[in-house]
Amino acid sequence: MNAIVQFRAVADAPADGGIVRALLQACSACVAVAEGGRFVYASEAFGEALGFFHREEIEGHAVEQHFLDIRAKLEHSCPVFAASTEAVCRDGSRLPVRIDAAGVRVGARDLLVVTLRRTPQDEGDAQRLQERDRLEALGRLVGGVTHDFNNLLTGILLYCDLLLVALNQQGPLAGYVREIRQAGAQSADLIAQLLAFARREAPSTAAVSWQEVVGGMRNLLGRLIGENIELASEFALDTGTVGMDAASMRQIVLNLVLNARDAMPEGGRITLVTRNGSINPPAGRHQDAVEFVVADSGCGMKATTRARMFEPFFTTKPSGRGNGLGLATVRRLVEGRGGTVAVRSRAGRGTQVSICLPRADQGHATRSQESQR
Repeated sequence: MNAIVQFRAVADAPADGGIVRALLQACSACVAVAEGGRFVYASEAFGEALGFFHREEIEGHAVEQHFLDIRAKLEHSCPVFAASTEAVCRDGSRLPVRIDAAGVRVGARDLLVVTLRRTPQDEGDAQRLQERDRLEALGRLVGGVTHDFNNLLTGILLYCDLLLVALNQQGPLAGYVREIRQAGAQSADLIAQLLAFARREAPSTAAVSWQEVVGGMRNLLGRLIGENIELASEFALDTGTVGMDAASMRQIVLNLVLNARDAMPEGGRITLVTRNGSINPPAGRHQDAVEFVVADSGCGMKATTRARMFEPFFTTKPSGRGNGLGLATVRRLVEGRGGTVAVRSRAGRGTQVSICLPRADQGHATRSQESQR
């Protein structure tokens, strides 16, 4: 409203449009002047708020063309009014705003000074837009790096094959090389997943079981969590497969297991569980599902942490130990396949993360379990 006060101060000045335009050019607020129901001047900020590249583009437009709920106010010539409404932008989109308007006289001209400010709802939209821009920037960065990294992985896999030939596939050294090659192949799958993310491509789908994925990662997981943490599994027999690519499933397992490890700096136990379950969508009949659970005996989470745990870039880990994308990535991958993510955690009582995905097959599963170290 400062702009209106300044404008009233020149109410007795000559009706010189140059003075009006100079005042608006010096004003950083979203303010415009209308005469006869049409905008005659506008600040740069006002034009930008409505999606115009230059403020001159909006001059000559009818006020009601951009603010739908103030026509009655204009028809009744209200000298001062305020309203919450939607501004119609240049591209047709709508922007929730607060409008303040005041009638003034400059020389022989009756003018209407209009200011606008965005509502809290729009500020939330702006935050989401900012978050989207950050993720797009991350995608461009990933796309620029992964090609070179993929070339390095290709070289690693090739030399592993040469070493295996030289070692005649026998002996402990050959076993170590096979472990290196397996980790390299899994890394190549993750790179393909990152490239799909950077290009906004839908990941490929296959019918894969959690047992198969975890079984192929067991040696890697054992090395990652360290000797002071016990890794146990309780796999139900015949839980069937889920419709997700193996690379995404490995990414989920890694994120959840590493989070569990970091919650137990003094050691503890991580238990991986698979069992049969169901998903009850908001509309329609329930679906048979496979549940994958990662449970730890770690420090757990406070309520304030649980409320933000899925936010991208939110982390409680020290600088350099985490980027805050782990759980956000897990939820995106799972919900993108029609699944659900549930977390149970209490401070000092450990954490349990449950992933439920629709079954890709139609077989019936049994409830028998086997435990293994």
